Amino acid sequence: MIDFLLPVFVGVVLGVMILQIINAYRAWREFHSTADELSKEIDEFVDKLDKQQLIILEVEAVMGQFMCYNTLTKEFVCMGRNMDEVQERFRQRYPHKEAAIVKEDPVAQQLKEA
Repeated sequence: MIDFLLPVFVGVVLGVMILQIINAYRAWREFHSTADELSKEIDEFVDKLDKQQLIILEVEAVMGQFMCYNTLTKEFVCMGRNMDEVQERFRQRYPHKEAAIVKEDPVAQQLKEA
């Protein structure tokens, strides 16, 4: 009886170990794929900042208007009553550039909701 159970037990243990190794390999591959994508996005973001194609905006609410300033230079960029106006005026002033708004800013959250 033990001659039969021992090989079955060893086979089950080896099978489980092989499945764990396969799952670990899949997770490792997925992690590296995600890390590579994230690295590419960071490189693109830094490249846009370096080439001054991206302006990071800081938003301030003043008398029902949202005033947007360049976070790095503190220069006034545009203003508007809501997100659509801000986007339109930004594109008028900087037609070949992109904007990013600091998400943690509570005033920026108000702008997105307006």
